[in-house]
Amino acid sequence: SNHPKEVLRKNLDNFMKNKCKSYSGDRIWTCFKKVTPNISQRRYTTDWIAYNTKATNDYRFVGNVAYLCNNFPNTFLVSMVTKRNSRDFDGDMWALQEMLQFIFRSRLRGNENVKTLEDRKINLYIPSKRMRNLLENWLEGLYD
Repeated sequence: SNHPKEVLRKNLDNFMKNKCKSYSGDRIWTCFKKVTPNISQRRYTTDWIAYNTKATNDYRFVGNVAYLCNNFPNTFLVSMVTKRNSRDFDGDMWALQEMLQFIFRSRLRGNENVKTLEDRKINLYIPSKRMRNLLENWLEGLYD
């Protein structure tokens, strides 16, 4: 079937196995928890981490990253922030920041083995067009 979860499962597998030739311990990936079993099919279970994982150095040597989320802030968060703040809450910037936090768990952030920028290179898979665009625009310096 061409169910989105099935497509994501096959694409994740293709990315990790064929494109990166990755092995467990050199990859992290995330998606929303409730669809994880469908996508991992037990193969990548140990490499899954919650998309909002923060403040850990456990993955600083990992070179293969798949971010399978298309994040939108929950409405409670938005209403809380806009109540306290005159500015509008920017859901895109929030989503970008969440994704960057995740990507920077990897060796992109650097670790004790890093001598050159080459040592910080990662393979990155982001299937969501919206999330990819946010990252590309950020890399091009389009946001303050």
